[in-house]
Amino acid sequence: MSQTKGNPFFNGDVSALFDPRTYLNAVQVPGVDTDKLAESQRKNIDAVTEIQRTALAGAQQLVQRQMAMMRQMPQPQTAGPNGGGDLAAQTDAAKTFYETTVRNLRELAEVNASVQQKAFEVFNTRMSESFDELRDSMKVAA
Repeated sequence: MSQTKGNPFFNGDVSALFDPRTYLNAVQVPGVDTDKLAESQRKNIDAVTEIQRTALAGAQQLVQRQMAMMRQMPQPQTAGPNGGGDLAAQTDAAKTFYETTVRNLRELAEVNASVQQKAFEVFNTRMSESFDELRDSMKVAA
């Protein structure tokens, strides 16, 4: 039995289904430049792709940093041979562990905020451009 590659239910060019020009040319609206509108939509898709790349890169960065943090975490103190252990040493170890954890969480939050800021900047820039392009695509009827 041979395996077929691709989609077994649709053997066509899928990218043609998502071309905004196809739909915009089918619905001609007087006073609207469909080519400019289609180009604007393509740029929107590019912006969404960039936002997704930024988010993925940020997630990868977070995971890598978390793994590095886990390797650097201080190891818990074990009890002595009599089962007691030094209470002062255990308290210091707990304090160090707590401080390290808080510092690491703060760092992860800063990385996350930075990634979100980058993604929002891409989104905000594209939205501003999109409104300008929408306004310019409307032809003034004389």
